Amino acid sequence: MNDGVPILDEVNACLDALSDEHRIVLEAQIATRLTQLSEWDRAETVLGFPPRRNEVDLDAVLRRASREGKRTVLLRSPADIPPDSPGRSTLALVPGCAFDRAGRFLERGDRSLRQSLYALAPSVVTVGVGFSCQLRTDLNREIVEGVEDAILKIIVTESESCFCRRSPPA
Repeated sequence: MNDGVPILDEVNACLDALSDEHRIVLEAQIATRLTQLSEWDRAETVLGFPPRRNEVDLDAVLRRASREGKRTVLLRSPADIPPDSPGRSTLALVPGCAFDRAGRFLERGDRSLRQSLYALAPSVVTVGVGFSCQLRTDLNREIVEGVEDAILKIIVTESESCFCRRSPPA
């Protein structure tokens, strides 16, 4: 169990069932969707996070960004954010455990990712990156801390690019 959050158990079961070969195919589809976004074309800087268990490996995407002349930064902590990164020409690729269409997400466990995003979100295009089973409709106030903080602007999976709609405040 994951701290009483059954959604995480469901998502992890789905992700654990992916073979290495299937995961590689899905990650290539995600990379294609990412690089087809107009936000990708406009980005001068692409920020990424090292993958953890069951997260999409963005290494190929970051290598492509570098080949295209974009600056790439791998963020391991909020201190890694370059001081000149915030801006409309920056794209932050955000992993997570689960996402919803309002731009909320369950993060990895520690709060460093969310802290990094709070510093970036107002001026950076934040893109949640995950597999389709991670895009959920059942995230709610009971399980998403700071539910009103819909940080993500777009979520990309192998099957769709979701432009997040903001939920009205309750």
